[in-house]
Amino acid sequence: MFAKTRKQAAIPLRRANCGVNFFMIMNPETRFIEGINKLFPALKSKLTEEADYFYIQLSLVENRVTEAIRLHDLEKARHGFLLVLRLYREGNEETKSLIDTGFVEGVLSLLEPEDQRLGYSLMPKKFQELYTVFWDNF
Repeated sequence: MFAKTRKQAAIPLRRANCGVNFFMIMNPETRFIEGINKLFPALKSKLTEEADYFYIQLSLVENRVTEAIRLHDLEKARHGFLLVLRLYREGNEETKSLIDTGFVEGVLSLLEPEDQRLGYSLMPKKFQELYTVFWDNF
């Protein structure tokens, strides 16, 4: 498997019991799931169960980012947004559409107004634009 773009970085992968670092090119979705597993370790088993359903995986991540905003865990919320943004930038049109409809539109919807303002301020500019377009047309 070869990288299609320069953005597809080589990621070190440690093989069990051999002590040698290998490099593997990961596609954007795989890199995203790896990042989410590190940020939200409790999601790992659920993400694995739903491996064939990216929309559901994205919904699980949306719930965790929403909860991080609600708890004012700004570092976790900001990092979650940045992981999704990276996937958005590297993904194809279908992935971008799923992120727009399956993440951006709902990530702040169940929060109290004060927490919505906080969450909006943490969103990357691109997500703020998508969010505003959706809710202005609602």
